[in-house]
Formats: sequence, C-alpha cells, structure tokens
Amino acid sequence: EEVVGLYGRSISDAEPRHRYLKGPFQGLVNAKAAKVYRDELILTESVIDTLSLVQLGLENVLPCYGTNGFTEVHRKLMSDERVKRVIIAFDADEAGEAGARKLTDELTGNGLTVKTIVPPEGKDWNEYLTGGGRGETVQALISEALPAGQAPAGPGVTVSKENGAYRFDSGGVRYRVLGVKTGFAGKPRLHPQNPVP
Repeated sequence: EEVVGLYGRSISDAEPRHRYLKGPFQGLVNAKAAKVYRDELILTESVIDTLSLVQLGLENVLPCYGTNGFTEVHRKLMSDERVKRVIIAFDADEAGEAGARKLTDELTGNGLTVKTIVPPEGKDWNEYLTGGGRGETVQALISEALPAGQAPAGPGVTVSKENGAYRFDSGGVRYRVLGVKTGFAGKPRLHPQNPVP
C-alpha cells in the first residue's frame, strides 16, 4: 500500500506549525466517526485538535486540514453517511472564526444543522487539553450552543429564520411570522391566536 497522508506538528513556535505531505490533502479523515455518529459530528481545524478531543472522551470528531481544509472527501463522506448535525470547533482566533463562518454558510446551505464552539481556554483544543481541560465542559458547550441562524430573543424565547419566515419558540408554543422585510426597524408583532403546532 502507498502512504497518501502524513501529519506532524512542530513542538516549537516555528512556522508552519502543522506539517503535511506535499500534494492534495488526503488520508487523515476519521471516516469511522461519520459512519458511527451520523446524528452529530464535530469538525476541528487540525488532526492534533481531533486527537485532543478524542483524548477528552469525544469520539465523533473529524479533522479538517486548516481553516480552509474542508475537502471533497469530507463533503462526500458526510453526504454518503447522511450526517444531520455538525459542530464546528475551530481555533479561538481570527482565522478560526473566519473559517467557521465560511464553513457554516456552506453546510447550512446544504441543509445541515450547524453549531459553533471554541475552546473556553487556550487558542486551540490541544492547548485546552494540555491546560487541564475536561470533556464534560466541551459537551456542555455543545449543548448550550445555538444552531446557526437561531438567536435568543429573551427569557425562554428563541428566534430562527427558515424558508423566508421567522419562527419564534417559547414555552412549547411556536409562532411563524411571514412577510417580514429584512432590516425592519420595529419588533414583529406576534398573534397568539394563530400558533403553529
């Protein structure tokens, strides 16, 4: 068999910190995670971050090859396995945030539910692990994160936009507001007599 992928990380601050074989990025995707954990997959920015989350007890993790390293192999794997929800767990820096926004747009455009989290301490998940991080804290971050496009609107109320309509959920009652123009100045008026089940 032929080696198609190899990864290493510099132990100093020398750049580049992440080292791969020349040529297209391939061979380092944890395909088994996509087969076993279709309901929810975590995407990290690098192989070392994936291994760090696995060390913390999370096994539903796939590495990307950097902030722009979500490849056709990832896309095909997620499509073939019918993955439902993705947690983007990139680094807590500008590049990580920009990469997470770009990937969120792509994945939500393909109909996936997407949440984004960052390490609560340290720049990346490896720093979080080596600094004494806990898997339970990562699980709590995932549970508390809101899906992309959904924002809290007040105590017990969430707002999301789907198919051109705004949806408000509160206390088990769902309202749908149609015909709202983007950039409205006032608050939309809800009509409780027409709740959407």
